[in-house]
Amino acid sequence: MQTIPSRHLLNNAPKPTVLVADDDPTSRLLMELMLSGDGYQAVLAGEGREALALLERHRVVGVVIGTLMMGVSGIELCRTLRARPDTQRLPILMLLSTNDANTIERCMAAGADDYLVKPVIAHQLTSQVRAMLRRS
Repeated sequence: MQTIPSRHLLNNAPKPTVLVADDDPTSRLLMELMLSGDGYQAVLAGEGREALALLERHRVVGVVIGTLMMGVSGIELCRTLRARPDTQRLPILMLLSTNDANTIERCMAAGADDYLVKPVIAHQLTSQVRAMLRRS
């Protein structure tokens, strides 16, 4: 006889965690809601140093980074993650406030895997995150 786990046990499985680093609190909250609706847990950072500290405490499967942050910029955070042995292969999605070719080039040169331009639509974010994680 085959044992089937109860629905309760299936719902308690740990969700993959994505770090969201963006200076705008509303954007962070919206991205958290979008990701949680697609089965992810989000940990949120308002700036680069906070994001690095959260990476020490959480095991994440990917990172979503806004480019415009005080202190350590999103592009600098991306470079830092690529330079560290423990995060160099972590999938990184950059959130741009403009589709300026120079900004896109700087993000990709810093090591981003992909990018989206704000405002972000839920299915764009979640499909990009899913695709990025499949490639990793």
